[in-house]
Amino acid sequence: MNETAPRGQPVPVRDSAQALLLAARTRVFKRLERAVDFPILIVCAPSGFGKSTVLREFFTATGRPYRCLQMASNQGDLLGFMRAFANCLGDLVPALLTSFVGVYDRMHRTQDGPKEIAAWAAGHLASIDLTFVIDGLQNVTDERLFGLLNELVDQTARTPIRWVLVAETADRFPVARWLANDRLDLPLDAF
Repeated sequence: MNETAPRGQPVPVRDSAQALLLAARTRVFKRLERAVDFPILIVCAPSGFGKSTVLREFFTATGRPYRCLQMASNQGDLLGFMRAFANCLGDLVPALLTSFVGVYDRMHRTQDGPKEIAAWAAGHLASIDLTFVIDGLQNVTDERLFGLLNELVDQTARTPIRWVLVAETADRFPVARWLANDRLDLPLDAF
């Protein structure tokens, strides 16, 4: 029933649910519009809450350039992530595709491996002007990957690239430091 109820009559349940959903989506879009002006956005909620869907709809509706790396369960280690990262951005930065295996082989076993890999990647991303969404961070199986991500985000601070990190929780990110440095708006959670 899509008709408007007469004044003083209850609105049909189906229409009120649709109106509630539309109001919630509008609220989330307004929040995203403000948050994407920061270099970093963390979106966190349990699986099934619609994080990926709302981000895809938002970027499509606004026309903002973005790329999305949807991490699969087999990409939760350092090498899997680097391969997926290089494939996702390889058409924009071909050097990522041609050199990531060598970089990984040289650096992944050193104490500062994630930091060095982040420096290599950040150097290639310096001229990229888009929002990079990394979704599926609950699939990370190697804690060094969060060290790499945090370092990569920090090392691209003076570049035009923006980051959207999508996870079930924000507890693996230096939220307080990023907030204090005005690089992050409050994480968008449980919408």
